[in-house]
Amino acid sequence: MSGISPEILQDLGRASDIRRRAAKYLRVPKPLTVSDWADRFRHVPAESTSEPGRWRTSRFPFLREIMDFLSKDSPVHRVVVMKGTQLGFTETGLNWIFYTIAHAPGPMLYVQKTDKDIQDFISQRVEGSLSAMPAISKLIRMGKGRKAGSTTKRRNFPGGILFFGHAGSASGMRSRPVGKLVLDEVDSYTLDLSQEGNPVDLAIKRTSNFPDHKIYELSTPKIEETSRINRDFLAGDQRFYYVPCPFCDHYQVIHWQDEISGHRGIQWEEGKPETAVMVCEECGAAIDEHHKTKMLAAGEWRATNPEGRFPSYHISALYSPLGFYSWKQAVEEFLDAKASGDPTALKTWIQTTLGEPWRESLTAMISTDDLYRRREVYPAPVPEMVHVLTAGVDIQEDRIEMEVVGWGKGEESWAIDYKVLTGSTESMEVWGLLTEALNRTYLHETGVEIPIMIAAVDSSFNTKRTYAFTSKHPKAYAIKGKEGFGIAPVVRGKRPVVPGVVLRIVAVDEYKLALKHRLNFTEPGPGFCHWPRAVVVDGKPQEIQTFEQDYFNQLRAEHLEKYMTGGRERLRFTKPSASTRNEALDCRVYATAALKIRGIDLSKVEGPGPMVLQVPKRRKGVRKLSDGV
Repeated sequence: MSGISPEILQDLGRASDIRRRAAKYLRVPKPLTVSDWADRFRHVPAESTSEPGRWRTSRFPFLREIMDFLSKDSPVHRVVVMKGTQLGFTETGLNWIFYTIAHAPGPMLYVQKTDKDIQDFISQRVEGSLSAMPAISKLIRMGKGRKAGSTTKRRNFPGGILFFGHAGSASGMRSRPVGKLVLDEVDSYTLDLSQEGNPVDLAIKRTSNFPDHKIYELSTPKIEETSRINRDFLAGDQRFYYVPCPFCDHYQVIHWQDEISGHRGIQWEEGKPETAVMVCEECGAAIDEHHKTKMLAAGEWRATNPEGRFPSYHISALYSPLGFYSWKQAVEEFLDAKASGDPTALKTWIQTTLGEPWRESLTAMISTDDLYRRREVYPAPVPEMVHVLTAGVDIQEDRIEMEVVGWGKGEESWAIDYKVLTGSTESMEVWGLLTEALNRTYLHETGVEIPIMIAAVDSSFNTKRTYAFTSKHPKAYAIKGKEGFGIAPVVRGKRPVVPGVVLRIVAVDEYKLALKHRLNFTEPGPGFCHWPRAVVVDGKPQEIQTFEQDYFNQLRAEHLEKYMTGGRERLRFTKPSASTRNEALDCRVYATAALKIRGIDLSKVEGPGPMVLQVPKRRKGVRKLSDGV
């Protein structure tokens, strides 16, 4: 270099500096992903989590791939997630919303089950997040009314608009094209919107005008035969999150123990949920949960159906990070569900913890003859382990039928009485007989007389008379059955249907499904059903003819069947023919629902004898009984 003049060296230096500066400004920046954006800018409010503050994808490593597939530069158009709870997937949807507002503007729709759900979501999750992120909040024009811009369910921002809708609104599902769509908890959506189609399909059609559209569909599954999220998961490439054993580095899915599949999974010492560990399927090591953080960080999604049309994911709550939901909690809830005797409790645990759909048997059911032979001798009209009596009442044109059921711990049940009150339900006489039946008491084995605590009376037939009766009798509550699965067991009406009567809507199919399982229980205990063939009175058994073969035929009168509607398989209970009697089934369902109406919890009650409960006081607006009704 000694032969080169200082002037030339100076010029070469300038050229090199220019090249460095040019390279700096011409360099193509790395595309910003949803996970990158969230780690830099997202703040989670206290209303959303037990860990408020800056979002950290490192706490939920299994969410990174899903968020990045939702990013602007990803070629993926649809992501489906079938999941358990406590895993951060709703927060993932929020991350995508705020990323869209800040970095990839365009029209977007967020859908939940009901109008109330979406209102709660906006007030608790969205507003809380916006208050913690002023930079994003400033992008939304917060004026009220159409001319000003944003409203409660529509938020305008530069280059885009965010709509909030619910699955019960046909107009909301079919109008306004959108390029980005979040479908939250799809298994709880209405099947058919005013006969216009499934809300999921209607919403997805709204994205067809956008070649670069993206759809994020997530849900806890319900019943396998009818589950939309399960169907869509199976249509995808079916990814599971594999984590390494800290002792042998074998990658595996975190399973629940399962003798049928052979998975070792989560195990514990009997009666000690705190000993829960994951057993490695390769080396057999017991993996304590404190290893979970490193295991999740080193984990990876693996597709098991490469021919799937889009990425689809399954993950259970067993993957929930430390501090959110533990293996100990999972074991405790599993044992409580089994001990409760309530089949719906175990179903809920499988759906929400394992993130798996409930597999319903359409055919398995104990025979009428087996139930009839199972009748027993009661030591008293009401056995000592009965804590409370309820009644279910079915109204027909020419009679009223009523079953009185005794309930023990874990909803173990004893049939106590069954009455058919004959007479036109247009007349006052038969309603007077019902009053007498509801007001009588029964001798408990402990020597006390106990009353019927509450009666659920179906109002589907002769509604006017039923309302008149329930408005005057303090124990009687008018109900109406609602078919379908995955709905609340009992919903209280918002306003009186007549003075003194607030209708209760009962999920009859859910109660029938629970009874179907309980009839198959073979050992006394939670959920088991008892019927008497004789009752001991004054030291001698007296045969009774109340629960005969016809009663059990009615109890088993309906069965589950699959049917197609809107291109989807659904389930329903059906009778062999229109003339098949099923009043005993209906009465048992109503008597069970009465527990929920009264708010009676039998999961932890101990010892023999009736519960100390007050007979319901006369409800507001209930008039004094008169004129035989």
